[in-house]
Amino acid sequence: MLFLEAPVGVGFSYTNRSEDLQMLGDRITADDSYAFLIRWFKRFPSYKSHDFYIAGESYAGHYVPQLAELIYERNKGANKESFINLKGFMIGNGAINEETDQTGFIEYAWSHAIISDQLYKDILKDCNFKDTNSQTTLCSNHVKSFFQAYSDINIYSIYTPTCLNSSGNGKRPRNLLLAPPLFTQHDLWHKLPSGYDPCIEDYVEKYFNREDVQRALHANVTKLEVIRKWNDSPDTVLPIIRKLLNAGLRVWIYSGDTDGRVPVTSTRYSIKKMGLKIKEGWRAWFHMHQVGGWVVTYDGGLTFATVRGAGHQSPSRLFVYNNRCLEGSAIGILSKDGVVLVGEKKVTSKLLQTSTSTEKMYKIDDHVACAVAGIMSDANILINTARVQAQRYTYAYQEPMPVEQLVQSLCDTKQGYTQYGGLRPFGVSFLFAGWDKNFGFQLYMSDPSGNYGGWKAAAIGANNQAAQSMLKQEYKDGITREEAVQVALKVLSRTMDSTSLTSDKLELAEVFLSAGKVKYQVCSAKSLSELLLKFGLTQPPAEAA
Repeated sequence: MLFLEAPVGVGFSYTNRSEDLQMLGDRITADDSYAFLIRWFKRFPSYKSHDFYIAGESYAGHYVPQLAELIYERNKGANKESFINLKGFMIGNGAINEETDQTGFIEYAWSHAIISDQLYKDILKDCNFKDTNSQTTLCSNHVKSFFQAYSDINIYSIYTPTCLNSSGNGKRPRNLLLAPPLFTQHDLWHKLPSGYDPCIEDYVEKYFNREDVQRALHANVTKLEVIRKWNDSPDTVLPIIRKLLNAGLRVWIYSGDTDGRVPVTSTRYSIKKMGLKIKEGWRAWFHMHQVGGWVVTYDGGLTFATVRGAGHQSPSRLFVYNNRCLEGSAIGILSKDGVVLVGEKKVTSKLLQTSTSTEKMYKIDDHVACAVAGIMSDANILINTARVQAQRYTYAYQEPMPVEQLVQSLCDTKQGYTQYGGLRPFGVSFLFAGWDKNFGFQLYMSDPSGNYGGWKAAAIGANNQAAQSMLKQEYKDGITREEAVQVALKVLSRTMDSTSLTSDKLELAEVFLSAGKVKYQVCSAKSLSELLLKFGLTQPPAEAA
């Protein structure tokens, strides 16, 4: 993944000629970005054959399709050295059509009870969205009232708390980064609190002004100039998007549905204006059995999706919805005499040395274990936290911590990391297996957001929905531990990404009672191979001739 600061002048990017900053606009930005890509691919030619996609958010609703169009046109006369293997692009909460952007902007504020019915009617009556240069005094007054309604909340994420100053009794105002022409003429526009996270701009400013950070980035910090002039910005990029769809490129447009700045209403109106035929209708998409948002697919290669609960920059908060972060699969099954956990090891390279310890299964306490799917560094932090909590409880009360109480405590920690500035959610899901004197054997599943629930059979990680569907068919009440092992291996064999099921790609652990005590047992590679052969899930080794 390659991150590019554009146009020149943003971040720590700079030019040696001050006059360059007076020439900036959409066209120059596309030209400079294209020149960078040509030089980058020349320096790293091993990536030239890879499929290439462009992604951006907010005003990148202009940058991304304009750069894609430039690549598409230049590819027509390109040689082997300058050809870029462009396959598509993605835009998030992007400004793509001025008229519908502004209409949806107003409608979103009204539909979410931010402005009154009367103000909504007045703006529609007295303001001309088609000609933003000829607004009346009456319209100007309405727009000022509109700004006032937004002045006490975060327009980029309307349900996120605003950042309070150090005394806790006031907000630090921030400039809005993306301004529609109808509204920029009003001073109050520049006083609205902004930034996705309540205090993210405070953190970013302090962080990037640290000398050690600037040295690490090789940043030029000698009186960087501010961009004050923008020379060209077309009212719409819809014709470009339509042109590239017709050329066979794939296009994804997505919206965080709590963004008030370029809201989902604006994007839906803009897409509707293209007159595309629906291929697959409006439907929910799911993550960990919870609705993650809604999606609709159009003929020609355009997909529009919403991200439920996300603001202006969806990935900064909800990156964990991407199942690619959740490498490998894990399945848990509750039986009458124990709990079975089976996990898929992800061997990403044949050069990696095989680990002698478990990769997916972890013992938390004598009576609780877990299976994980996701970012292992995140998992290690949470597992250590759970171990400490379990030991503290045992020390205080002289008995093991109840399984659900331990799970709930850990999930409270995970959920807290979705609520505060400067933090990101833990990118890991868990299956917890355990036994206590209150409820016997138990199986819990927890997603990255901190939600958890008790299950008879559950799956996490890659292809978890397919695995869950199979578990519904295969699971039966009163199942024994041996039968649970067979079901888990069978389901995993049909849903894991690998084409062959072998012991070196799997881990199997069980929690059960032995002589009245809870026992956690990890199956050896030899025993696992025998089980796969016994259940007909792998072929026996060929006999030597």
